[in-house]
Amino acid sequence: MMVYEFAIPLSLFPDTVRTNILKVGFEWGGMTDEYRNRLRDRQAESQNRFGEGQMTGNSAGNPSKYLRWVDVQLSEKK
Repeated sequence: MMVYEFAIPLSLFPDTVRTNILKVGFEWGGMTDEYRNRLRDRQAESQNRFGEGQMTGNSAGNPSKYLRWVDVQLSEKK
């Protein structure tokens, strides 16, 4: 079991006050802008080195991206 504590302004979610449950999504992984830029630079360097139209190297693919939704039971206001 994992326990996390964070504050959420419930005024943004008026229905949540009635149900005491909030659905929260966690997303991680995937291709970041930094990774995308590095990949683009590597491809450009490869084209400069070997000429246009020649395929070279390693196609590792995109890093995996994950998304998980969980129901969060809100605690009583202290």
